[in-house]
Amino acid sequence: MLLPGVAFAGGRVVIVAAGCGHTEVVTSKGVLWDWGDNMNGQLGIVGLEQVQIAPTLVGAENVFEGLQVRMVA
Repeated sequence: MLLPGVAFAGGRVVIVAAGCGHTEVVTSKGVLWDWGDNMNGQLGIVGLEQVQIAPTLVGAENVFEGLQVRMVA
């Protein structure tokens, strides 16, 4: 179980998007976290082909050519 302050590396959640079986969160630091069903790669997590229960870091400044994530849908 994630505890407050530990979840999302201490970042404050500013955007939440959810699909039928997956959820995406963007923090105030521009970091993207995903969890849920990844059977069709919808989480964008390379090498993960099943369900991811815990929030997983997908992208931060060092992943998207130095840019922060601003939106998710």
